[in-house]
Amino acid sequence: EKMKINVDKLNIAMAEKCWTNQELSKKAKISLVTLTMIKANKRNFQAITVGKIAKALDIPVSELVEQED
Repeated sequence: EKMKINVDKLNIAMAEKCWTNQELSKKAKISLVTLTMIKANKRNFQAITVGKIAKALDIPVSELVEQED
C-alpha cells in the first residue's frame, strides 16, 4: 500500500518539534535521501515509511497523509 504524504503537514509537525531533516531521518530511522524525496513530493511511499515518520513525530498517520477523494 502506497501513501502520499502531505508535505505541508509534515513541515508543520517538524516545526512543532523544532527538528531539522537530519534529526527526523535519524529519529524515524529512514534515510535522509528518502526524506528529501518525500519533501520534494516525488512519489508515494510505503505505509511502513509513513508509519515510522508519524511515530517519530508522535502524531497519527492520518495527520500526515493526503486524503483520497
